[in-house]
Amino acid sequence: MNEPRRDTQKAALLLSGLETKTIDAVLSRLDSETARTLLRELRTLPVVSETEKKNVAEEFIQTLSVKKQRLPRDTDSSIPLSGTYRRPFSSSGVQTQVSKPKRFNFLNRLPPEITARELINERPQIIAAVLSHLTVSVKQNILAQLSPTVRTETAQRLSQNNGIIPMSSELLNDIESALRERFQQRSDEEFNELDRLNNEELSALFHRVNLMTAMLSLVGAEPSFIQRVLERFSPTEEAEMKKQLRQFNTIDEDDVLAARMAVLEELHYAE
Repeated sequence: MNEPRRDTQKAALLLSGLETKTIDAVLSRLDSETARTLLRELRTLPVVSETEKKNVAEEFIQTLSVKKQRLPRDTDSSIPLSGTYRRPFSSSGVQTQVSKPKRFNFLNRLPPEITARELINERPQIIAAVLSHLTVSVKQNILAQLSPTVRTETAQRLSQNNGIIPMSSELLNDIESALRERFQQRSDEEFNELDRLNNEELSALFHRVNLMTAMLSLVGAEPSFIQRVLERFSPTEEAEMKKQLRQFNTIDEDDVLAARMAVLEELHYAE
């Protein structure tokens, strides 16, 4: 027997049947925590039967009807029935500190093909919000690899001042953290799998990237794997790489992530 759906799941189910611009309008009138929760639910919403969709819609209409009957005659029906009304997504309310790293900057370092494959199942409003923080060249490369429908809608949002739903700093942080975590998990899992390649395949792979990328990708890897990779290079290159690896002090984890994803993308092309 299926467990009853949470209220947030029901709300996401109702939103999923609306046009994108209507979803944007609804989210813009919610507090940041509720909007963030609904976006999470929308992104993970499973396939739902038409019967369940109908039941949820009927339940919503019935509940709304009951609450509306309880409102005083002079109550403004445009004000939410419960809670405090706020418009949290006002851009004037978001303060940017110059000392903080540029938002989503780690995506500028990744191969655009990888980022595009990761974003392909996201809603256009999310994709547009992410791309709006990236460099022009990276943005264009990612757009070119999206499906025609998604690419068109995303490009329209990026070209219009009001095409991207203003998001709170907390919501953008949540999206950025989720993306970073997904890339990091993929990097850890797939990079470790490279140890299964034979020596010839390993040599071919690491010779298709520059030495700095190869060295950065090895930071934090198993010593035995590092040695296998280094042995694929000439004695001079091996000695230089060992020297550089020993001299690495403070390494930006985004540099390591970018290097590993670049190596994995080379493997993807080879396959």
